[in-house]
Amino acid sequence: AKRLASKPVVYFRGPVDQVGGRAILTPINHPSPLVSNTKTILTSKVLWWHNDRIETENTIYVRID
Repeated sequence: AKRLASKPVVYFRGPVDQVGGRAILTPINHPSPLVSNTKTILTSKVLWWHNDRIETENTIYVRID
């Protein structure tokens, strides 16, 4: 079996909504230059969501506020 690289952990603040299997949130340290760390984003597909931790296809998001 092929081992997948670990996903980056990105912290977020503020409210979270869910739309069509994705999350809308405001990251504060996303490593991609294509992602604003000051505005809300639409994540990739959510695989797992429990309390203040959200795992998507690409990233693990953790609430810090």
